[in-house]
Amino acid sequence: MCIMKKIKKLLLIVLVVMCVFSISCKSKKENSKTQSTKIFTDDLGREVVVPASISKIAPAGHTAHVVLLTFAPDRMVGLSQKLADPSYFSSDMSKKPIFGAFYGKKANLNKEAVISAAPQAVIDIGEIKGSKEKMGADIDVLEAQIGIPCVFISNYLKDSGNTYRRLAELLGNKKRGEELASYCDSAVSFASDILSKVKTKRTYYYSTSNDGLSGFPGTSFHCEAFESVGGKNIIDGSFTKDGGQVSLETIIKNDPEFIFLASKDAYNIVTAPNSPWRHINAVKNKNVYLVPNNIYSWVDAPPSVNRILGIYYISSILYPEFTKGLDVKAEAKKYFKLFYNIDLSDDKIKV
Repeated sequence: MCIMKKIKKLLLIVLVVMCVFSISCKSKKENSKTQSTKIFTDDLGREVVVPASISKIAPAGHTAHVVLLTFAPDRMVGLSQKLADPSYFSSDMSKKPIFGAFYGKKANLNKEAVISAAPQAVIDIGEIKGSKEKMGADIDVLEAQIGIPCVFISNYLKDSGNTYRRLAELLGNKKRGEELASYCDSAVSFASDILSKVKTKRTYYYSTSNDGLSGFPGTSFHCEAFESVGGKNIIDGSFTKDGGQVSLETIIKNDPEFIFLASKDAYNIVTAPNSPWRHINAVKNKNVYLVPNNIYSWVDAPPSVNRILGIYYISSILYPEFTKGLDVKAEAKKYFKLFYNIDLSDDKIKV
């Protein structure tokens, strides 16, 4: 009987020890899990559980594609579109899979390709489409479909610096984030200073089409850089946010002081001898400009941090009296070295 009691007591001790050990292991597992993830509240107010350390990322669209190329290209497992000019990048970057874009008129995100590339986070960057609630619901659906954390970070020209700070909060490397953010802040401050000095805004027209007859209102992201330094769009209020066809008669009637074109074909049409555009103020005064397109347009396409450089370019043309001492080529070299680690030669910069 005494032996039985001792055995029962021993079994009880073993059971208690095993319980304690089990609880300890479970606690360690939970702590490990907690330490390996974090909650990131994105710019739609969504609380997203992401890895604490993220080494593999995928863009959900073209704006994100550009921002990530400047911040963490080594972590990108794919691109939203083919590189605009592969000569600026390593051959490995050109070989990465193309995912497409989640939003936009030509939304074509290849979810299977994203899943196959196995990023730890999918990042969308840009304007808020519609309401936060609607966009948040859209991204929730995407996240559920691919089983990968999806986050959204806003990007508007005036808040470009904050885009990089938020990205650094998500991905780490705050030093790099602050370097890029500070440059953006300086450019936005420069634009605000120009705008504060403008008494009468100078008028402009901007087109991306090959015939020059597709324009955008000043409220469009295509024109955000122009508006930031005091440009006045001649077709404001005439179109929806996305723009549309413009008749030559409308352009002639509104007689812009400056014309900016994204297409070389359009530039040749507008500036040709005996061009039907020749009676427009901008053409008569030789104020027609082909927008620089190093890697990406300095004005738009996509509406990302490339527009930061557009601030200096556009202000030097519209308001030379307020930008004396500004060397746009030198600024472009500084920008490409900082954002892409590229030493841009003079012959590459057409301003």
